[in-house]
Amino acid sequence: MSLRDGPFSDIRPPLTWLAVAALIIAIIVALVMFVGDRHGAGASNARRSAEGSVGAVGGVLSAPVRWLGGLGSGVSDYILAGSQNTQLRRDLVIARTWKDEALRLRDENARYRALLGVKTDPPLPMVAARTVLDARGPFANTRIADAGADRGVVEGNPVMSEHGLVGRVTGVARTSRASCC
Repeated sequence: MSLRDGPFSDIRPPLTWLAVAALIIAIIVALVMFVGDRHGAGASNARRSAEGSVGAVGGVLSAPVRWLGGLGSGVSDYILAGSQNTQLRRDLVIARTWKDEALRLRDENARYRALLGVKTDPPLPMVAARTVLDARGPFANTRIADAGADRGVVEGNPVMSEHGLVGRVTGVARTSRASCC
């Protein structure tokens, strides 16, 4: 038997009286809570205990969400690891190239420092140059330098390396060529 079919089915309170009664009850409850909050009454304690229980329930309900967020982060990191490894391998190749270049320049600087340490008496003007040599043939002991008369090289000048005197300049061209030894 439903409520409509019961003995109270004919009673119908007016809707406006129900709305007014609900509004009055809400105002009274709000005033009690407001006054109770001002004076530290029981309403404040009730609110605190309600907040505490809601906070605990919220923490329990948010734990699976946090766990799933961490799991998603771990999966995305695992998926992106392959592309990161590829990028790191490219960076390693570039770094090795730079390392080789740095070692070559370190050796070259060491040779230049050794040359700068050579003392001549009396001091002579010096020209730094690179040389090329032919390992075979009639000119096996002759080197061609990339410095010439335009840089002050004169035929007969001594040629020195970091190990000391190597030879003398036997011929000079006008622009950047000298043969020695």
